[in-house]
Amino acid sequence: TEGGYELQSMSVMLNRKKVNLKRKVELPYEMSELYEHTKKLKEFINKKFTNTLNYTPYLDSGEFESHVKNLADINRLLQLSSMESMVCFTYKHLTDLVRAQEILLDLAEHLCAYCDYIVYDVRPYYFECLTHLIKRGELDLGNLKINPNNKLTFESKLRIALRYRKLLTVMLRFALPKMNIKGADYRVYNFIESFCVKAYFRIPGFRERLLTSIKKKMWTDLEEWRGVEMNLENENNSTDKFPMLNWCSLFYAYLPNNEEHKEVLSLLNEKTWQEVMAKRSGAFFRFICEWANHVNNQFVNKDIPWKDIPGYTIILKSMLLELKNRNILFYPELMIKASCALLKNTNILNTYVTVVFQKADLYRYKTVRECFNVLSAWFNSLWVDHKELPEAFDLDFLMKGIKLALSHEISYNVCSALTFIYNHYHMLPSKLREKVIRDYLLQENFEEYLFHWSYNVRYVFMHLLLFRIKSLKHFSLETEEFSALDQEIDSILKVRLESIQCNSKPYSSLAVDELKVLQENYRTFMEEVAKSSPSELPYPKIKVEVRGDQSEKLIDEDW
Repeated sequence: TEGGYELQSMSVMLNRKKVNLKRKVELPYEMSELYEHTKKLKEFINKKFTNTLNYTPYLDSGEFESHVKNLADINRLLQLSSMESMVCFTYKHLTDLVRAQEILLDLAEHLCAYCDYIVYDVRPYYFECLTHLIKRGELDLGNLKINPNNKLTFESKLRIALRYRKLLTVMLRFALPKMNIKGADYRVYNFIESFCVKAYFRIPGFRERLLTSIKKKMWTDLEEWRGVEMNLENENNSTDKFPMLNWCSLFYAYLPNNEEHKEVLSLLNEKTWQEVMAKRSGAFFRFICEWANHVNNQFVNKDIPWKDIPGYTIILKSMLLELKNRNILFYPELMIKASCALLKNTNILNTYVTVVFQKADLYRYKTVRECFNVLSAWFNSLWVDHKELPEAFDLDFLMKGIKLALSHEISYNVCSALTFIYNHYHMLPSKLREKVIRDYLLQENFEEYLFHWSYNVRYVFMHLLLFRIKSLKHFSLETEEFSALDQEIDSILKVRLESIQCNSKPYSSLAVDELKVLQENYRTFMEEVAKSSPSELPYPKIKVEVRGDQSEKLIDEDW
């Protein structure tokens, strides 16, 4: 807002009306339904666990289906919302909100109490419900904060706050020892990641210990940093600027210290979970993915001041150091996914590209291939998030890298660069299309690639010409208009294709035959696209096969 950052909450609307604590509670229909399903869940568990004479540790088929269906309904209701800015229902009065918070806390306490005792096949459903429950807006700071000046609501709000603090302690007791658990169901991982991100902002002391842990591994200067808006060495850890993140001042300041406070400190001081995060491996990368999404969702205005987010520079630098110091041939999928999550701040793309391009060795084609694969993952992430390349993006550096690969003698390097252009043609700025597509590929080196000795190069180049460049005039799901440059490129390509004929080059006859077959496939493709009106990129996926000598492959495997 004009006055700075403010909390998202129902309190703004509630405070405009006189609070009547004796009025009848009016809950949204979905919350009332959630109460009934919670009641049903408790009745089933009580019946199962209290009847010790007939107790069995498993569920028969009827019990299993009924129990899972009830949990599925609970999970569905927890994801419903009547607000766009947060997952939350709207309430007419404070008493309605407090009752809804009680229902959610009742459910959460029950799920936490029995998640370790229920049969293994049902357990993931418990964690799935818990994951969506802790993301509810009713349990966010805007609706949990305590106003000591409001005597009418102070008692009820304090009661809810104490229960929520206890719930956080119970979840912390479960999550920390299992941060590096192996072979668990993905829903268990999702809960641990989601909770740890909540704990990062909501449990005092957790953030400081986590950031200290991840700095223990290879914390060196990063000469590749090309930040235009912040100093990577400034380690900001304050939440004062953002009320939605300031749990200490707006929540914990009004709660008394008790045995739970001591237990939390004991759990946080455990070295095991800190050592897990210090390794900067799977648990750390999963945390980053959820952390970046959480921060992004906390701001209605998408111009997020990333440099002011507590711990952001430390988390970002740790990711850049991992990208720099790891072998690019063995980048974990989780690490690439985490790096994509951090690209919600697009200004870091320059440094990303610098780091991976420096890891590519033109005489080791696999490093070039992986370099463009990682770069492709980042471009896909920007496209999915509806983001454009940043204004300060170093396009000349990217073009230099692409041209080096295109002009190299190793055909797989050429294929990697052409495949990247093919997959992301819709994201290439005009300058790159002009210098690389129009000038370099179509005007200067057209026949060199069309009649190339490598089948793979011919295959990718022909696909690029037909399915990405030629088709752009007839339809485009990516750009709003067919620019003058696009028209010029289309005209050059048309002349080039019409003038193709066999010549003295060794592979010209073979290439012409391949092009004729592909042109027929292109016509079929265009007819199908015209009928189906696709909403996603419909272009055929291309796959380059590495064809090598079998004896060389065996030597490479042995080595």
